[in-house]
Amino acid sequence: MESKYFHLGAIFGDAGDAYQRISWLFRTKDKQLHSFVYDYSSYDHAVEGTADQTIDLWREYYLFNCMTSKFDTLSKNETLLKKRFKNVLKSFEEVDLICGFLDETNYKF
Repeated sequence: MESKYFHLGAIFGDAGDAYQRISWLFRTKDKQLHSFVYDYSSYDHAVEGTADQTIDLWREYYLFNCMTSKFDTLSKNETLLKKRFKNVLKSFEEVDLICGFLDETNYKF
């Protein structure tokens, strides 16, 4: 795998719901176009007007082959993908922690 990635992202939020999708496009050694995708979702219970300060978090990881008409899913194995793309995720998470997006003080996984 080459070390050059093209970064794409989307962020959405409404009331207590938040969703963020970050994708990195890259070419493999055999010139196939693949995408590593990190999905982050959360729900903040405080918006319900209760004393509940819990924030639920969900994280999902995907690897897609972008060379087919339907973008084949190559993997959804969280452990394997986090290990394989640890440098990409590390640089992303450092930025998010600085900006406060991943402040996990009250979060429940």
